[in-house]
Amino acid sequence: MGISSFIQSPAYEVMILIVPDIFQSSAGYAGKFSEAYQNASAQIYLDHEDMKEWSIKDGSKVELFTDFGEVVLTARESEEEHRGIGLMPPSVYSMRILSLDNLHPAKIRRSKGEVAGIREIIGK
Repeated sequence: MGISSFIQSPAYEVMILIVPDIFQSSAGYAGKFSEAYQNASAQIYLDHEDMKEWSIKDGSKVELFTDFGEVVLTARESEEEHRGIGLMPPSVYSMRILSLDNLHPAKIRRSKGEVAGIREIIGK
């Protein structure tokens, strides 16, 4: 066992956004415990430039951790640009690391405004 087995990779800041995934939904028809569903659920889609900067390759495993827990996922290169944002399908993996206590009462009304971009919402 070499010294490299004791050295952790550097950790980078990433915002997690839960988004529906048609492939995960389709795999769910094979069963929620099927290998296909698990593989489709245990993924995080990252920006190409982030992956390059963080030395993460498409298909490699990454550890994602928050104050609520940690999971190992398969990193996938997104076709869209979204620096600093990791996209995850809704699954037990995302529920493992995100708080369900972040639900707050809200009010809603019709609006004539435009939808803000994700970067604008998170201030990046």
